[in-house]
Amino acid sequence: MLDLSFCTDADAAFLLKSVPGEIAQNTVYGLLFGLAYNAHTTGTIDAWGLRDIGWKAYADDPDASPEHWGLNLDLAIETHIDGFATIIDVDTAVSETLTELAPFADALPDVLKCG
Repeated sequence: MLDLSFCTDADAAFLLKSVPGEIAQNTVYGLLFGLAYNAHTTGTIDAWGLRDIGWKAYADDPDASPEHWGLNLDLAIETHIDGFATIIDVDTAVSETLTELAPFADALPDVLKCG
């Protein structure tokens, strides 16, 4: 733990590989989705940043719960960029996404919450 607490970002992934045990993907996704929700609601990332996180999570594990939120948000934004939807459609997709992600944000430890 001391090595991890004082390491650089570049060394963190290397050192984490040496930690014994199994990776609990549900916990990892829960933290990621909660942090994504928090980052969007505090203005740290916009809809496109939220989409990128969701899309990468979907590409990594399409069955991660909540299922397909990244893909759904990606399609809403891409459709808007191509001119077939309005910004209201994107706002609706973001609102629906945030509703799905809110329970993950509620479960975040206080130390990880912004604001």
